[in-house]
Amino acid sequence: MIIDLDLIETHSNESVIIDLTRFQAEKLKIHLIDDAISIYFWSGASWQAYLEDPGFPIINNYYKATPSHPFSIFQKLSTNTQYIGISNFYHLQTLILHCITTNKFAHQLFIDAPCLLWLMLEHYGADESITRLEAKRVKIIEEILGAGNKKQVKIIRKIRPSSGYRDEIHTIKQALSDKRILDEFTHWRSIPAQALEIAKRHPILLGTKILKTLETEHNEHILKHSKSISNSVHTFIECIRIGKSIGFKSPESILGRVASVDRLSKIHDRWTQILNRQSKYLDEDEALPPCPLNETSTIVQIATINELIREGKTMEHCVGSYTQRALSRTCFIFKVTHPERATLEITERNSKFRISQIKGYMNAEVSDNTIHHIKEWLDKENAYYSSEPR
Repeated sequence: MIIDLDLIETHSNESVIIDLTRFQAEKLKIHLIDDAISIYFWSGASWQAYLEDPGFPIINNYYKATPSHPFSIFQKLSTNTQYIGISNFYHLQTLILHCITTNKFAHQLFIDAPCLLWLMLEHYGADESITRLEAKRVKIIEEILGAGNKKQVKIIRKIRPSSGYRDEIHTIKQALSDKRILDEFTHWRSIPAQALEIAKRHPILLGTKILKTLETEHNEHILKHSKSISNSVHTFIECIRIGKSIGFKSPESILGRVASVDRLSKIHDRWTQILNRQSKYLDEDEALPPCPLNETSTIVQIATINELIREGKTMEHCVGSYTQRALSRTCFIFKVTHPERATLEITERNSKFRISQIKGYMNAEVSDNTIHHIKEWLDKENAYYSSEPR
């Protein structure tokens, strides 16, 4: 959030007054003197100390690049070595600054374990946090999470925010409560919250080299890159299934040593080729469970195991390894012939069918027209399916 100039009532070399009456019925004054931040609200008669966060950061690259903006007076704090990294905290930044510039214990904690101070302010508020700053860190973590240990203390010292938004506090708390994640990150020198989020969403990556690669390649907010990360995780899972299908006893151990997405993709393609060469048609074909959705002339369910094997060989992808999933009704596979040749996987959840993946020849991405064509059919079939009596 960038504070517009029309919200700033007045300012001086030491103070900025922000008129937020149209939003929260109060005026705020942020005062800077001797590098100490104080926050006040207008009570109607005088300025009173304010121990809550105003809801926006005051240190931001925009303000730094715009010297005429009143908030530019605070930017000098971001160059102070004592406050390095403060710009990475979006949520509660102003309150953090108030605490670390006015309380020596908060300042010491921020230098050593900034995310612990962040969690404290979120959990207790400023006033109560100050009274707990001298308590043992294990005790503080125990109060916040319900349980505490020394490993959590070591880990939280190394965590740094990626975006600094409020959702990262939830990510950090979940990670500190998960023994598997604690074990994974014990030996990391620095732990971006982004890496914790990836590990939380995709625990199958714990213990693999590619976890650090994904975090490094997508080191901005997770939501911006969730599709790319999910695609890489999907490829990793596919490789495990293909590896087992072609005879590897432990494909997970092989894949755990893979350190790049490009290398993972090459393994996927090579193992898929082996799979399709090894796949043998059944002498007596076996039917797959029928999908309750109606086919069309261009979207036709693959009805037998031999058809599934043939689809993998024809399209040169790994759908031939989906036999057990298809037999157990975990998924349904369709052959698409228009607007382009493709293979479609759909799954059912909560009485609704969803697209799991659509792949062209050799796993190529399909066009928007093809996706639209399939979604149009699926929406119509879902509407009909949900209206039918069970």
